[in-house]
Amino acid sequence: MYRFTHALLSICLCASVFTMLDRSALAQTEAAHLCVFIEDNSGELSVTNRCDHAIEFNHRATISGVCSGKNETVIAADESTDSDGGSDTHPSRYCVEYQDSATQTAAGYQGCGNEPTDCGTSGRSEVIPAGVNVVSGSIVLSPTGALTIDEGKSGNFSVSLSAAPSGVVTVALTKTNSRVTVSPTSLTFTDSNYQTAQQVTVATVDDDDATDGSDTITLSASGGIIAPAVTKTVSVRDGDTAQFNLSTISMSLEEGEQGTFGLRPDTRPSANITVALTSSNADITVDTDPTMPGNQTTLAFNQFGATNAWNQHRTIRVFVGQDNDADDESVDINITGTGGDYQGKSAKVTVSITDDDKATGSIVLSPAGTLIVREGSSARLDVSLSTPPSGDVSVILSNDNSLRVSLFPTSLTFTASNYQTAQRITLTAANDDNATNESDTITLVASGGLIAPAATKAVRVVDDDEAGFLLEPDLLTLDEGAQGTFDIRPAFRPSADIMVILTPSSRDITVDTDPNTPGNQTTLAFNQFGATNAWNRHRRVGVFADHDIDANDESFHISVVGAGGDYQDKTASVAILVADDDPPRPPAPDIYLGGVVVSPSILTLSEGGRTSFSVALDSAPSSNVTIGLSKTNPDITLVSHSITFTPSTWQKTVDVGIVAAEDSDALSDSDTITFAIRPWNRRAYSLAVFITDNDPSPVREAVKAQALAIPPPQSGDDMTLRIHCKQDSSCFVIFECTTQVDGTVFEGHLLDPIPAHGAKSLSSADIQRLTGWTSWAQSGRLGCALRSHQNISAQVWTRSGAGVLVNNSAIIRSRPDGGDLRRIFRADIESIPSPDAFDEPNIRIRCNSQESHCSEVQLFCYTDDGTRYETTFEGLARGRTIHLQSAALATRLGVRWKGLGLTCEAFSEASFTVQVLARTGGGGALINNSATGIR
Repeated sequence: MYRFTHALLSICLCASVFTMLDRSALAQTEAAHLCVFIEDNSGELSVTNRCDHAIEFNHRATISGVCSGKNETVIAADESTDSDGGSDTHPSRYCVEYQDSATQTAAGYQGCGNEPTDCGTSGRSEVIPAGVNVVSGSIVLSPTGALTIDEGKSGNFSVSLSAAPSGVVTVALTKTNSRVTVSPTSLTFTDSNYQTAQQVTVATVDDDDATDGSDTITLSASGGIIAPAVTKTVSVRDGDTAQFNLSTISMSLEEGEQGTFGLRPDTRPSANITVALTSSNADITVDTDPTMPGNQTTLAFNQFGATNAWNQHRTIRVFVGQDNDADDESVDINITGTGGDYQGKSAKVTVSITDDDKATGSIVLSPAGTLIVREGSSARLDVSLSTPPSGDVSVILSNDNSLRVSLFPTSLTFTASNYQTAQRITLTAANDDNATNESDTITLVASGGLIAPAATKAVRVVDDDEAGFLLEPDLLTLDEGAQGTFDIRPAFRPSADIMVILTPSSRDITVDTDPNTPGNQTTLAFNQFGATNAWNRHRRVGVFADHDIDANDESFHISVVGAGGDYQDKTASVAILVADDDPPRPPAPDIYLGGVVVSPSILTLSEGGRTSFSVALDSAPSSNVTIGLSKTNPDITLVSHSITFTPSTWQKTVDVGIVAAEDSDALSDSDTITFAIRPWNRRAYSLAVFITDNDPSPVREAVKAQALAIPPPQSGDDMTLRIHCKQDSSCFVIFECTTQVDGTVFEGHLLDPIPAHGAKSLSSADIQRLTGWTSWAQSGRLGCALRSHQNISAQVWTRSGAGVLVNNSAIIRSRPDGGDLRRIFRADIESIPSPDAFDEPNIRIRCNSQESHCSEVQLFCYTDDGTRYETTFEGLARGRTIHLQSAALATRLGVRWKGLGLTCEAFSEASFTVQVLARTGGGGALINNSATGIR
């Protein structure tokens, strides 16, 4: 019996080789010696054929020390056989081939022939038949060299063969690192695609350490080519960094207090490590293990295992001791690693220590009680500390209604040497478009060397507007049977949606607020917000005078009453004069159509002072005339509110006393007294009143630049105001503006300073927002003085009509003239366009003096032939503007010139500016036509 003592031998390769002679007849793709299974079992040799065809098994075995041969054993496909070789079976040798020689050669090998011829030297050995037409070559990799991949990413290389194989070639890919995957794991080549590179993708997975990895991919070829195995080195770059993971990097503790933080490595260390903790200040103590006596300052973290696991946060206790000073401190706890890839790695936790030896006190505010500030004005608040602080103290200010009330500055710093010195805060209340008083609360919080409770100051903003109605016109003259119209809107944004009710005083008068609705409507709705029924849009009211049976001219009025919000029960009226169309015509009714003479034309008095002005009629009335006087400023008191003149006393002046009350601010004030003829309430005159404040005031910012002729946002002109800061530090800018029609004041300031050497661009909408949201659309253009303690300049640009961009900044500035005997200011105006030209020229003269009013402005004008014409304007108050179109100037001068044929010299006792603008044809651009004013 043949006996074999080798252990199990299993050979299973998957390569297939096709011969060049008979490829189409092949059914078996494996060589015979590759698909058999041979096993020793106690001297029994078991051979199993797992090929698709019958095989012949040839072998020689050593029996009783003699090498003997056996006949070939034929084994059918999927069958087994046992050979009894005796008790001594070693050494032995065998050769396996297909029974059918064509199948054998088709598999790529010759037959066994007379093999084996001996038993070998030891154990059991196999004789491999010689190959048939097998090509020699190599496996080609591209690119060459190592493949470097970031952890968690993938990379590629390609594989091809150097020579055309004699049959199908299988290239198997194997690797060793479980964190590296290869796809695919085998590639197939033929003689038609051996040169075509096939891509292999190598992918890596993230791990929990910070160590770079590597692998070696081995590529082995089998089948129709003989090629040595090749390797591809893969380098894996770990994207993690060995560093410490801290639950916090900063702590805030008081003296005598303790806290904790967590610590662990951020990645698995490459070896067991030790972490040491030290403090930069002896007042800070750390303990890494409170269960042990004393304070431990080290921690151990292990690479593997549950004990001292590297990925578990460890809690460190921090204790702050007491010291003898009263200073807050900042102390670092330094963390240093030892071992593996954490050698020398460091981190720190910063502990902010609040000293418990601080002084205690309070923030002192002056004045006491609620702070009153008028809308559009400023008030002051003084701040100090009650107790010397133990270190510098910062006081931060904030307020609830920052859109309406601005604070400057918003932070203060106190020291032990200046804590009692009051530092001033300026509160500025912006103008708004409503008539409602508002409130605010300022909160002051101290930090640093003083423990003090937060302080608050209540602020009440007193609105300078009064809810009322704008009527245009407020007097209508109609014939019987005729109709007319007037416009109405609220003067200011209402505090809620409102309704306006119109009631004629007689059935002979009919009103209709909506001609598109059947019948006569007598109400109008105005909404607080939104475009529908917008409060600031004029609404037109139709008025019809019916025929009556008498022949008398008559007077009526339409009563206007508000309902809702701050317009509840607010009233106004429109006077209606109806001329009867029935003959005969009676005498004219006793209606005074003349005017009022008031002297002086501008009234100035000091705060707390008293003065008077005189009133008379400018023409004789046919009956008694009553003049009503009204004002809006509560700080002004009129001794009389009405004056009655008779046909015999109309030329006699009546003196009316006026008193200016003391107030708490340091600001000058103003008001306008309106003179109306009753009962029709026809406005006949208005008197400007200026009150000079007698309280000491801080040094006011100087006027550094002018910005004139600023259009309202609702106009068609696109305006940009650019303000430049022309110094090495930032610039603060205050706006002081007035309208050209009625001199309404608009004040405000930039919310943020302009950076050093920087610029700020503002649209007209921005200026409206900064000066209190109130529109000046009904009052012409806006002229602004720009005040600042810093150096600034300004430019106004206007894009209008066809989009022409025009510099609208240049102005004519008056210069002193006339020597020392009489200080006169003069400005020359050159080349004024004719009133008959297609241009639309206009002239603006603005009194910009800071000391006095331009009580009168004289114009001496010359045509090209040297003829002189002159006119005088009286009563130009400080900050107000005369607006003249060339047609109006021609009427006053009594001449109409041609082309650009008029030059004027303007004189006044106070400084002023002049600007000439012309809206040209074509695109309608507004062009600045101003000269320099320098003679």
